[in-house]
Amino acid sequence: MEVSLRLSIELDAREARSVYVSLRPDNEYPGRDLYIEDRVVERDGKGVYILEVKCRSKETCLNTVKGTIDEVLALVSVVVKIGDLVH
Repeated sequence: MEVSLRLSIELDAREARSVYVSLRPDNEYPGRDLYIEDRVVERDGKGVYILEVKCRSKETCLNTVKGTIDEVLALVSVVVKIGDLVH
């Protein structure tokens, strides 16, 4: 079994960079049977945080990918709330 997911979240450039920097340590060494690639694409003051996750372990794929996405979405929520307070 292989699970692949690509998530793109459009934010302002600063927020997208904050998400990337915050998640980078976790994504650097994701663990056995898990591949994570993330990046930020910036254009005209906007930033798109792109996360690609692939898992090849039948036993852990769905829970691992779900956990990864939950963590990303929780962090994005915090970054956006902080950005709203600052603006």
